[in-house]
Amino acid sequence: MIVAIEGIVSYKDSIKVHIELNTGITYGVFVSQNTLLNIKTDKIKLFIKEIIKEDSYSMYGFYESSEKELFERLIKLSGIGAKVGITVCSVYTAKEFMNIIYTRDINALKKVSGIGAKVASRIMVELANAVLETSDTASLKYINDAKDALLNLGFTKSKIDKALSKCKSNDTASLVKEALKIL
Repeated sequence: MIVAIEGIVSYKDSIKVHIELNTGITYGVFVSQNTLLNIKTDKIKLFIKEIIKEDSYSMYGFYESSEKELFERLIKLSGIGAKVGITVCSVYTAKEFMNIIYTRDINALKKVSGIGAKVASRIMVELANAVLETSDTASLKYINDAKDALLNLGFTKSKIDKALSKCKSNDTASLVKEALKIL
């Protein structure tokens, strides 16, 4: 089982990269848009999820382990395949997705290509407990409180979500200050 690959990016397009190892082997790895945005140099390390079927072998690479964990959780759900899983990872970071599940924002899920109302509802139900078990619910509360404060200041929800996804703080006041610098 391959857990991670570290090497030189020899090819990159909108859905995959080729990573050349120092052994002379080059792997083709499907990646999300978020991972592509994080590839800033030729040398890269990606966390890998292998999907082996009767007729295919695919590798999906992720810049952050949290993105890989999100992908793995998604593809375990009935009716969610790797294509939809990687699309979710392209549209939302793991932190943003966790917040969507926590706030039960079905409309945000329906923005992802391949996810309709029925599938979005099923994802909400099946992942709600998992997200709450594995996440720090206090940090989610801080994020939601910061979002409310920024909404009250007149910023749009989409701009707030983008700004908060870049913030590193762990309390409401610091999150608001950090987001205001970005906004």
